[in-house]
Amino acid sequence: MCAHETSNLQAMKVPHSLLWYIACTTFLLSTVFGKKQRVQVKGRLFCGDKPASKVTVKLIERDLIKDDTLAKQETREDGSFHLDGTDDEIGTIEPELKVYHRCNSKHICKRRWIIKVPEKYIQLPSATESVFDIGAVNLEIHLKEDKKCLPV
Repeated sequence: MCAHETSNLQAMKVPHSLLWYIACTTFLLSTVFGKKQRVQVKGRLFCGDKPASKVTVKLIERDLIKDDTLAKQETREDGSFHLDGTDDEIGTIEPELKVYHRCNSKHICKRRWIIKVPEKYIQLPSATESVFDIGAVNLEIHLKEDKKCLPV
């Protein structure tokens, strides 16, 4: 192995160890100084006019390095779900609901929806009144978001 290859290998170790250091420091800071926050999401999923049962729903908290799973379940026979999760974070958590389904899809991969939970539904762990209710949702829909800054 020549000197050039050795220096490249050593250079690759530095970013990896730096990432490890940042991850450990972030974890320790959030554990010591972070505040516990709670979020709840509920709803009922359909595929057309039939309840979408056994659909995977996850409540995650977006993080810089790796997202945290706060709660995960499959929808009930009637398509309903209720997720309840908590996390320690220095700032305000950024929760999202992820829905993995195959409604109207012939692909081997599942379709994935990501729904951002509004900040007003983030609460203290002892609170129970604030649940983000997405209502009854038909998974047949294909959403595409487009922002228009000019008058329409």
